[in-house]
Amino acid sequence: MPIAICLDGVPKVDGFFSLTPRESDDVLSLFYMTTTPIIAAGGFPGRFANHRPGRSFPLAIAPDLPPVITAGQKPVFLDDAGTLRALTQPDFDGGKIVYLPPEARPLVAATNQTSVRLISSSFIPQQVDVEVESTQPALVVFAQTYYHNWQATVDGQPAPLLRANHAFQAVFIPSGRHGVRLEYKDRRV
Repeated sequence: MPIAICLDGVPKVDGFFSLTPRESDDVLSLFYMTTTPIIAAGGFPGRFANHRPGRSFPLAIAPDLPPVITAGQKPVFLDDAGTLRALTQPDFDGGKIVYLPPEARPLVAATNQTSVRLISSSFIPQQVDVEVESTQPALVVFAQTYYHNWQATVDGQPAPLLRANHAFQAVFIPSGRHGVRLEYKDRRV
Protein backbone atom coordinates (compact mmCIF):
# COMPACT_ATOMS: atom_id res chain seq x y z
CA MET A 1 0.00 0.00 0.00
CA PRO A 2 1.40 3.42 -0.87
CA ILE A 3 2.55 5.74 1.89
CA ALA A 4 0.54 8.92 2.52
CA ILE A 5 2.44 12.02 1.40
CA CYS A 6 1.59 15.68 1.61
CA LEU A 7 1.68 18.03 -1.39
CA ASP A 8 1.08 21.72 -0.69
CA GLY A 9 -0.55 20.88 2.65
CA VAL A 10 -3.05 18.42 1.13
CA PRO A 11 -2.62 14.76 2.08
CA LYS A 12 -2.37 12.48 -0.96
CA VAL A 13 -2.94 8.81 -0.21
CA ASP A 14 -1.68 7.28 -3.42
CA GLY A 15 1.74 8.89 -3.75
CA PHE A 16 2.80 9.39 -7.37
CA PHE A 17 2.75 6.50 -9.78
CA SER A 18 2.67 6.80 -13.54
CA LEU A 19 0.99 3.39 -13.79
CA THR A 20 -1.47 2.01 -11.24
CA PRO A 21 -3.17 -1.39 -11.34
CA ARG A 22 -6.90 -0.98 -12.00
CA GLU A 23 -8.01 -2.63 -8.76
CA SER A 24 -5.73 -0.42 -6.65
CA ASP A 25 -7.07 2.66 -8.42
CA ASP A 26 -10.65 1.46 -7.75
CA VAL A 27 -10.01 1.32 -4.00
CA LEU A 28 -8.13 4.63 -3.93
CA SER A 29 -11.02 6.25 -5.84
CA LEU A 30 -13.31 5.36 -2.93
CA PHE A 31 -11.47 7.98 -0.87
CA TYR A 32 -12.34 10.72 -3.32
CA MET A 33 -15.85 9.77 -4.43
CA THR A 34 -17.83 9.90 -1.20
CA THR A 35 -18.48 12.20 1.73
CA THR A 36 -19.02 9.37 4.19
CA PRO A 37 -16.18 7.69 6.11
CA ILE A 38 -14.18 5.32 3.93
CA ILE A 39 -12.88 2.07 5.31
CA ALA A 40 -13.56 3.57 8.71
CA ALA A 41 -13.55 0.47 10.88
CA GLY A 42 -10.30 -0.50 12.54
CA GLY A 43 -8.29 -3.42 11.32
CA PHE A 44 -8.15 -2.68 7.62
CA PRO A 45 -4.57 -3.68 6.86
CA GLY A 46 -2.42 -0.71 6.00
CA ARG A 47 -5.15 1.86 6.51
CA PHE A 48 -3.43 5.22 6.45
CA ALA A 49 -6.10 7.87 6.05
CA ASN A 50 -9.72 8.43 6.93
CA HIS A 51 -12.52 10.89 6.37
CA ARG A 52 -12.88 13.87 8.69
CA PRO A 53 -16.38 15.43 8.52
CA GLY A 54 -16.46 19.22 8.25
CA ARG A 55 -13.10 19.53 6.50
CA SER A 56 -12.80 20.97 3.02
CA PHE A 57 -10.59 18.05 2.01
CA PRO A 58 -11.88 14.73 3.30
CA LEU A 59 -8.60 12.98 4.14
CA ALA A 60 -6.49 13.15 7.25
CA ILE A 61 -3.48 11.08 8.23
CA ALA A 62 -4.53 8.34 10.64
CA PRO A 63 -2.49 8.32 13.85
CA ASP A 64 -3.21 4.65 14.59
CA LEU A 65 -1.83 2.70 11.65
CA PRO A 66 -2.91 -0.95 11.68
CA PRO A 67 -0.45 -3.67 10.72
CA VAL A 68 0.54 -4.34 7.13
CA ILE A 69 -0.05 -8.08 7.69
CA THR A 70 -3.15 -9.51 9.34
CA ALA A 71 -4.45 -13.06 9.47
CA GLY A 72 -7.40 -15.19 10.45
CA GLN A 73 -10.19 -13.17 8.84
CA LYS A 74 -13.39 -14.91 7.79
CA PRO A 75 -13.48 -15.13 3.98
CA VAL A 76 -16.48 -13.58 2.27
CA PHE A 77 -16.81 -14.15 -1.48
CA LEU A 78 -18.15 -11.18 -3.49
CA ASP A 79 -17.81 -9.86 -7.01
CA ASP A 80 -15.89 -6.63 -7.62
CA ALA A 81 -18.89 -4.30 -7.32
CA GLY A 82 -20.08 -6.00 -4.13
CA THR A 83 -16.62 -5.82 -2.59
CA LEU A 84 -16.22 -2.12 -3.33
CA ARG A 85 -19.64 -1.43 -1.78
CA ALA A 86 -18.79 -3.53 1.27
CA LEU A 87 -15.49 -1.70 1.83
CA THR A 88 -17.38 1.58 2.25
CA GLN A 89 -19.81 0.28 4.88
CA PRO A 90 -19.37 1.73 8.38
CA ASP A 91 -19.37 -1.74 9.93
CA PHE A 92 -16.57 -3.10 7.72
CA ASP A 93 -13.78 -4.50 9.90
CA GLY A 94 -10.83 -5.85 7.95
CA GLY A 95 -9.52 -7.52 11.09
CA LYS A 96 -12.54 -9.83 11.10
CA ILE A 97 -13.44 -10.38 7.44
CA VAL A 98 -11.68 -10.35 4.08
CA TYR A 99 -13.42 -10.09 0.72
CA LEU A 100 -12.26 -12.48 -1.98
CA PRO A 101 -13.51 -12.91 -5.56
CA PRO A 102 -15.88 -15.86 -6.13
CA GLU A 103 -13.29 -17.68 -8.27
CA ALA A 104 -11.06 -17.98 -5.17
CA ARG A 105 -13.63 -20.14 -3.31
CA PRO A 106 -12.18 -23.53 -4.42
CA LEU A 107 -8.70 -22.41 -3.25
CA VAL A 108 -9.73 -21.52 0.31
CA ALA A 109 -10.64 -24.15 2.91
CA ALA A 110 -11.01 -21.56 5.69
CA THR A 111 -14.64 -20.75 6.48
CA ASN A 112 -14.58 -18.78 9.74
CA GLN A 113 -12.56 -16.17 11.55
CA THR A 114 -9.66 -17.89 13.34
CA SER A 115 -6.89 -16.96 15.70
CA VAL A 116 -3.52 -16.79 13.94
CA ARG A 117 -0.24 -15.86 15.61
CA LEU A 118 2.24 -13.82 13.59
CA ILE A 119 5.62 -15.10 14.76
CA SER A 120 7.93 -13.01 12.57
CA SER A 121 8.02 -10.87 9.45
CA SER A 122 10.69 -9.51 7.16
CA PHE A 123 10.41 -6.96 4.38
CA ILE A 124 13.15 -6.46 1.81
CA PRO A 125 12.85 -5.10 -1.73
CA GLN A 126 10.78 -7.50 -3.83
CA GLN A 127 10.22 -9.97 -0.97
CA VAL A 128 8.06 -10.38 2.13
CA ASP A 129 8.57 -13.28 4.54
CA VAL A 130 6.27 -14.12 7.43
CA GLU A 131 6.05 -17.02 9.83
CA VAL A 132 2.59 -17.75 11.20
CA GLU A 133 0.90 -20.36 13.35
CA SER A 134 -2.76 -21.35 13.36
CA THR A 135 -4.79 -24.19 14.84
CA GLN A 136 -7.18 -24.05 11.86
CA PRO A 137 -6.88 -23.30 8.13
CA ALA A 138 -6.66 -19.53 7.67
CA LEU A 139 -5.84 -16.62 5.39
CA VAL A 140 -2.86 -14.30 5.73
CA VAL A 141 -3.71 -10.86 4.31
CA PHE A 142 -1.11 -8.37 3.07
CA ALA A 143 -1.77 -4.65 2.60
CA GLN A 144 0.20 -4.71 -0.60
CA THR A 145 -1.18 -4.14 -4.08
CA TYR A 146 -2.17 -7.32 -5.88
CA TYR A 147 -0.18 -7.69 -9.07
CA HIS A 148 0.39 -10.77 -11.21
CA ASN A 149 4.20 -10.64 -10.88
CA TRP A 150 4.01 -11.36 -7.15
CA GLN A 151 4.42 -15.09 -6.45
CA ALA A 152 3.51 -16.82 -3.19
CA THR A 153 4.95 -19.89 -1.49
CA VAL A 154 3.98 -21.66 1.71
CA ASP A 155 6.82 -23.66 3.25
CA GLY A 156 8.72 -23.32 -0.03
CA GLN A 157 5.90 -24.76 -2.16
CA PRO A 158 4.02 -22.62 -4.72
CA ALA A 159 0.69 -21.32 -3.41
CA PRO A 160 -2.06 -19.31 -5.08
CA LEU A 161 -1.84 -15.58 -4.46
CA LEU A 162 -5.39 -14.34 -3.94
CA ARG A 163 -6.80 -10.89 -4.61
CA ALA A 164 -8.14 -9.70 -1.24
CA ASN A 165 -10.37 -6.70 -0.51
CA HIS A 166 -10.39 -6.00 -4.25
CA ALA A 167 -6.82 -4.69 -4.55
CA PHE A 168 -4.62 -6.42 -1.98
CA GLN A 169 -3.07 -9.86 -1.42
CA ALA A 170 -3.91 -12.95 0.61
CA VAL A 171 -2.49 -16.45 0.92
CA PHE A 172 -4.31 -19.48 2.30
CA ILE A 173 -2.46 -21.57 4.91
CA PRO A 174 -3.41 -24.93 6.40
CA SER A 175 -3.37 -25.37 10.17
CA GLY A 176 0.03 -25.47 11.87
CA ARG A 177 3.16 -23.37 11.69
CA HIS A 178 4.13 -22.10 8.24
CA GLY A 179 6.55 -19.82 6.42
CA VAL A 180 4.85 -17.64 3.80
CA ARG A 181 6.89 -15.80 1.19
CA LEU A 182 5.77 -13.25 -1.34
CA GLU A 183 8.34 -12.58 -4.02
CA TYR A 184 8.17 -10.18 -6.93
CA LYS A 185 9.40 -11.87 -10.11
CA ASP A 186 9.28 -9.64 -13.14
CA ARG A 187 9.56 -12.06 -16.01
CA ARG A 188 10.65 -10.75 -19.39
CA VAL A 189 8.21 -11.28 -22.19
